[in-house]
Amino acid sequence: MSKFKVGDRVYAKGNIKGCEGRGTIVDVDKGHKTFEYRVCFDDHPGSGIWAFNNTIMAIETPKIIITTNGTTTLARLYEGNRVTKTAEAKCGPDDEFCFATGANLAYDRLMGRDMETTPDDNAEKEPIKLYCAKNLYRWHTLIKGLVYEIDADGHMRIDETDNDPGIYKDFADFARRNPSYAACLVPLVKRPAKVGEWVYITKSKSTQNRFAQDDVLRVKELWCLDGWVFLDCGGYAAMPSEYLVLDGYQPEPEEPKYYSGKVVCIASAHSFWTVGRVYEIIDGVIKDNTEEKRECIIDIEQLNAYSGGVKFAKFIGE
Repeated sequence: MSKFKVGDRVYAKGNIKGCEGRGTIVDVDKGHKTFEYRVCFDDHPGSGIWAFNNTIMAIETPKIIITTNGTTTLARLYEGNRVTKTAEAKCGPDDEFCFATGANLAYDRLMGRDMETTPDDNAEKEPIKLYCAKNLYRWHTLIKGLVYEIDADGHMRIDETDNDPGIYKDFADFARRNPSYAACLVPLVKRPAKVGEWVYITKSKSTQNRFAQDDVLRVKELWCLDGWVFLDCGGYAAMPSEYLVLDGYQPEPEEPKYYSGKVVCIASAHSFWTVGRVYEIIDGVIKDNTEEKRECIIDIEQLNAYSGGVKFAKFIGE
């Protein structure tokens, strides 16, 4: 009988280098001598990997104990009888000691809530990369598929005719001042992608040669290694150094290649078509009175041009 079950929290070491730590059992191969449990590690989200049997340990319910000596308040996080993390708060020499205040500070620090930092105005800014999701022909031209950039100094040159590029604090500032252009642009962000998000490939060749630089692909699944993702191009994986996330991107629905809709015959020089009769075009295909097909119809204008004396109009109802 298996010692653990699906859903149990454990500490384990996986059969892939770097996968070790806390996780949840997601599958059990009962009786397997080496890898009986598949674990979804907290630090490596995904479908889980098989862990060595001899490394799996149950994680006991955690508890926090807060104590004080009158000036220093100490918070300890336990798993079973083992202390896994500590944090403290010290009373200042000119302050009156209050256990509640010290306990709250120590607890917040233990939980990582005391780590807020203010932005460093002197830190070197990174350029902001922006992917063009659709063409725009205005005073300046945006071309779909190209990557534009707000440089570290805040300048953005849209095209070669842009001799006086604006200066922007960030993309939000650019969007506020240039809403039409911003509507065509998507920020490219360096971070691990999530399932369903779209990524922009930055390397000319993948590790498996299944995608190329400038490809835009959807994330199908996360792998067990940090930042690795399976892409919607045959299920091949990309490592974090091979992509940037298209933050908030949703592709526009593709326009149908061929026409679909009902048309009415308004003129006919032969018996294949009947004046006044309604015909239906489905994905570019229309049938005449003999059920013979005319294919690859893009629009009504093209249908009329190649119908030899037959004319059609869009049918708008009885």
